Amino acid sequence: MDEFLSEREQVDRIRQWWKDNGAWIIVGVGAGVLSLASWNWWQGYQLKRAEQASAIYSALAEAVIEERMDDVRNGVERLAAGHGSSPYLQHGRLVLAAVLVREGDHEAAIGQLEQVLENTRDPQLALVARLRLARLLVAKGEEERALSVVREAEAGAFAPALLEVEGDALAAGGDLEGARDAYRRALEGAETLGPVIDQELVQLKLEALAPGAGAGSDAS
Repeated sequence: MDEFLSEREQVDRIRQWWKDNGAWIIVGVGAGVLSLASWNWWQGYQLKRAEQASAIYSALAEAVIEERMDDVRNGVERLAAGHGSSPYLQHGRLVLAAVLVREGDHEAAIGQLEQVLENTRDPQLALVARLRLARLLVAKGEEERALSVVREAEAGAFAPALLEVEGDALAAGGDLEGARDAYRRALEGAETLGPVIDQELVQLKLEALAPGAGAGSDAS
């Protein structure tokens, strides 16, 4: 019984136990401290990189306001080179796409929007990019490609907006009945989901495609 051991025997037992197990305790404690230190370093590193990406994006947004378009491009290139996994990169691509459209470089804008669709993990951002891409494709006369873009999405609250673009694409391609149906569904969706589209404009588009609308205008 341990309680009847002499003090010397107890000390000897403790020494022997420490001799047998002490190294493992030291290793375990050391590994725990090292793991904690590594985790803290990684958290600090990630925070620093996020702050760097945020600073680049802020400078990019300021360049848009001041119409320094080369700086906008450079900002996106810097984000792509050093912060490829940051959400700021995909937001930057959206901004750059708008700049490129303004400059008339539609192909380059389409490329940026496609990059967002392929790489973002934010479903809402993906829908924004999808909507802008589809509108741009309709404007370029690529109706079939635009239809494939809008019809691939799980649209959610964006459904009325994507249906409006679907109607635009169908109308431009000559499918007037399909366009009318898309516009009607867009208006119905807007009644449920709220003012996500310009309902008056969509109604005008629908009325312009009504059978006999052209004849009525000519008669007047």
